[in-house]
Amino acid sequence: MLFKHARKGGYKFTDKHHSIGGIISIILACISAAVMIYAIFISYRHEGEGPYLVGILGCGALVTAVFGTISALVGFREEDKFYILCWFGSVLNCAIWIFLGGMILSGL
Repeated sequence: MLFKHARKGGYKFTDKHHSIGGIISIILACISAAVMIYAIFISYRHEGEGPYLVGILGCGALVTAVFGTISALVGFREEDKFYILCWFGSVLNCAIWIFLGGMILSGL
């Protein structure tokens, strides 16, 4: 019965909020993933012989993921905050780093 009221009433027993760095990190990870998927789509449409735009989009996604990771690490320094978005954002951005790094190394 207590849990029903807790969910319905929206009780919150702490003054913590999500860190700004974590929120920014998640947003940058989503932008980076969207740009990366768009670049893959363009490359697929051109049967692997994509224009320079594909490389520019890939580098832009990589730079965005770098800034997202930095933002997540800065978010960990905020005191008395929830850090789940920092963890999730840093994992997503690092996964994008690894994927794009592998794509770049396989293209050399």
